[in-house]
Amino acid sequence: GTLGTGISAQVEAVMGSSPSSPMSTMASLLDEVSQTSQELINVFSSYKDQTKLPPRKVVHQKSGSGSQKRPPMDNSPTPPIIESTNGKNSNSSSELLVSLDAMPWLVDHQFFHQAPGWSDASDAFPVVPMTNIIKIFGEKAQEAVPGKFVTGWKSMRAYRWTSAVPAKSIPILASITSPNEVKLSLEGYAKGIVEISDTYPIPPTPSLGDLVSPKPSPQNAKELYSERWMFHGPKYQGVKEIGLIGSNGIEAVITRQSGPGSLLDAAGQLVGYWIEVMESVNQMALPSTIGSISVFGPEPEIGEELRCSLRVTELEIDHVTADIEIIKDNKVWCLIKDWVDHRFTSNPDLFFNFLYPEDHFVSKVIDGDFSIVHEIWRDSATRELVMRNHTCANERMEYEDKNPKAQRQWLLGRVVAKEAVRTVVSKQIGRDIYPAEIEISHLETGAPYVKSAIPEAESLSISIAHKDELDVAIVDDKIPVGIDIEEFVAHGERFGSAILNESELKFVDSADPNVSLTQLWSVKEAAAKCEGTGFEGKPKSFEVLAKSGDKFLVGKHWIKTKLIENNERRYVVSWTINK
Repeated sequence: GTLGTGISAQVEAVMGSSPSSPMSTMASLLDEVSQTSQELINVFSSYKDQTKLPPRKVVHQKSGSGSQKRPPMDNSPTPPIIESTNGKNSNSSSELLVSLDAMPWLVDHQFFHQAPGWSDASDAFPVVPMTNIIKIFGEKAQEAVPGKFVTGWKSMRAYRWTSAVPAKSIPILASITSPNEVKLSLEGYAKGIVEISDTYPIPPTPSLGDLVSPKPSPQNAKELYSERWMFHGPKYQGVKEIGLIGSNGIEAVITRQSGPGSLLDAAGQLVGYWIEVMESVNQMALPSTIGSISVFGPEPEIGEELRCSLRVTELEIDHVTADIEIIKDNKVWCLIKDWVDHRFTSNPDLFFNFLYPEDHFVSKVIDGDFSIVHEIWRDSATRELVMRNHTCANERMEYEDKNPKAQRQWLLGRVVAKEAVRTVVSKQIGRDIYPAEIEISHLETGAPYVKSAIPEAESLSISIAHKDELDVAIVDDKIPVGIDIEEFVAHGERFGSAILNESELKFVDSADPNVSLTQLWSVKEAAAKCEGTGFEGKPKSFEVLAKSGDKFLVGKHWIKTKLIENNERRYVVSWTINK
C-alpha cells in the first residue's frame, strides 16, 4: 500500500482547510514526510526486484562444478572519465562521457542498419555494449583499490540502452563494500559488483558437458556478420569459427578484437545466435543480466583465438539463460554463469525485418492495392525496437511526445505507410530504400504526406487508417487516394439515418444490416479522406450513388471493399481505385 496516503486530507476534514492555519501547515509537512518515506520504500523494493535472477531450469545436466572466481580487464581504449571524490576512502564518483567522439568504436556497435553514407548517426542507434560497461566497472574498481587484480564481476544488470547519440555525461558511483568487492553503478543504466584479489585463482578444467543432438551450424563465422545475423562491425566481430550446435548449446572459436569488451561480447553473441537458429519465434535477443563472470588469468592479446563452449540452462518465451566457458590451453580462462538474454516479441517477418529493414517488410500488400500490418509487438521493449528501426529523428521526437496508447497507433501507421511508399518507390528508382529515408508528416488538416530526399517519394499521395491492432495504407503517384478500415459491429437504430440519405437506404441489406451499414460508413470515410477534408461532421454529403459487386461509387470516387479477419474479428477495408 501507500504510506500515509491522504494524511493532510484527514487533518483538514477535522480542523478545516484554511491555507494560513497551523493545522494546514502541519498537514502539508506530514504529507511531505509520508511521500519521502514512500519513495525510500519504493527504491528499496525496486532494488530487491532488480537483483533477483530468473529461476534456473536445467536443460542439460553438467558434469563437475569447477571454480567460480571471476574475468579481467581488457586493454582496449576507454572513454574519458572525469574524476571526483566525496572525501571518503570507501566511495568515489566520476562522470562517464558517452559520445561517438569519446567512444569512436561504437560505430561498430549500432543496432539498426541504414543506407550507405547515411548522415544521421542517431538513426543507427550506437549503443555502449554491456561488456564495455563491464570493462569500465573493472577499471573503476582497480582505481578504488590500487594494486589488486580484477578477478570477476557478479550481479551485472543493464536497465536500459546506453546510447551515444546524443552525447551525454553519466555519473559512475563506486563503493568499496569489502576488502575484495567494489559495488559500481552507471547511474540509471547499469550496476554490478566487481571482485578483486591479490592473485588470480587457479584455472579449472572445462566441465560444461557434451552437446545434445549436435549438428553443423547453418552459418559459418563469416556469414554470421555478412548475412547480418549479428549487427556488429569489425571491432566487435569476435566469432572466428562456429562449430557444432546442439539443442543445449554451441561450440565456437572466438577472439578479442579492438573494441572494448569485444571478447566477452563475442561469447554473448553466441547466445543470441543460438536463439536465432534454434527458435522460430522471439528470435531477437539481447543481454540483460549476468549472474557472475570469473577470470583465471591475464586477458588474452588482441587476435589470440580461444575455444568457447556455451550451454543453455534455461529457455523461456521471454528469456534464455546460459553458462559459458572461454578456454585457453585446455583450461578455463573465463567462466560466465547465468548470462541472460531478453527475448523480444517477434515472428519470422519481424525478425528478418530487423536484419534486412530495406527489403523485408512486416506489412502485406493486398490485391496489389494497399498494405496492411498487424501489431505483434505488444510489449513496450519490443515496441521501442520497432519504433527505432522504422523512424527518423524527427519522427522519434513526435513519437516521444505521445502517451503510450497513442504511440501504439502512431507507430503502426508509420510502419505500414513507410512500407507502402517504399514498395512503390523502390521499383521506380531501382534500389532498396531504408525506413529512415522516408518521413511521414501531416498537414494542419491531419492529412498525411511524404517527406524525403527522394523526389519520387515526395510526389506520392498517401492515406492511412487504423482500427485496433490493424493499420492500412495506400499510395499512388497519379491520383489522390483514400483508405479506411472498420470493424463489423452492431449499430444502433439511429445510425443508418444519421449517415445515409433516403436514396442510399437501398444499399442496406435487410438480411444483415450491420454489415451493410459498416461498409457504407467505411466507403464514405475513404472518399472523404481522398478529398483531403474528412467528413467535417457531414457524412451525408458523401453520397453513395451506385454499387457494383464489392465496389461503390461515392460522389466521383469509386471505392473498392474487402472483408478481412484478424484474431476472430471481422473488418472491412475500403479504398479508392482508378476505374
